[in-house]
Amino acid sequence: MIKVEDLVKSYGQETILNNINCSFESNDAVVLLGPSGAGKSTLLRCLNGLIEATSGSIYIDGKKLPTDKKGIRLLRKNIGMIFQNFNLVKRLTVLDNVLCGRLSYNPTLPSFFKVYKKEDYELALYYLEKVGLVDKRNQRADNLSGGQMQRVAIARALVQRPTLLLADEPVASLDPKTSHAIMDLLMEVYEEEKLTMIITLHQIDLAPKYSKRILGLNSGNIVADYRSDQVKASDLYQLYENGQETGEDRVYKYEEQRHDR
Repeated sequence: MIKVEDLVKSYGQETILNNINCSFESNDAVVLLGPSGAGKSTLLRCLNGLIEATSGSIYIDGKKLPTDKKGIRLLRKNIGMIFQNFNLVKRLTVLDNVLCGRLSYNPTLPSFFKVYKKEDYELALYYLEKVGLVDKRNQRADNLSGGQMQRVAIARALVQRPTLLLADEPVASLDPKTSHAIMDLLMEVYEEEKLTMIITLHQIDLAPKYSKRILGLNSGNIVADYRSDQVKASDLYQLYENGQETGEDRVYKYEEQRHDR
């Protein structure tokens, strides 16, 4: 279980997260939904220690989030992170990129020379098979499509054997067809691996389909908490009022897909 208490994150005079209080149950699938600048990514990055909150506390399984480098490294062994821009080392092969997910389990020097244990290779190949890219394991990452790069990033996160999976706008740069394929894959691994999964999105049409719960953010505040199977499109549209972008087109798309189910 993750518990967030009175979390504030500010940059100078600008407050990005304003006294956030929320919790995430084990094995839950939660979407953080809202317009650009709502604080979604900042909250996600606070959860795995990528950025330090200005004030407030985060507890994971009853333990307060550490702030020292050693504590953060140990924490991240159990947290898989998927980024919008993939964060792959493009000059490395697909397999080497996935093996980067095992760095925290191995000594620094052998890892520097790309020397991994047999079980690390087996695990990497297993997850490349899972994401449908084992045949491209020796191909350089910069020769892949955007959707393929995100699949590699998912395999890299899963090879850590995390209990918590965080995905920051994982389909923001992908076309609609590829976006649904990636989200389908995330839900599949979430269910098979029995993970806790938290995803940031701004697409209204995707949020209810790929979650059990939706937390709405706007201007650094949590303004809504919905069960995904009960929420209305009009409720989600409200999250975008007075935001930095319009959600109107997303509402129409969501309603159309809902009728097609």
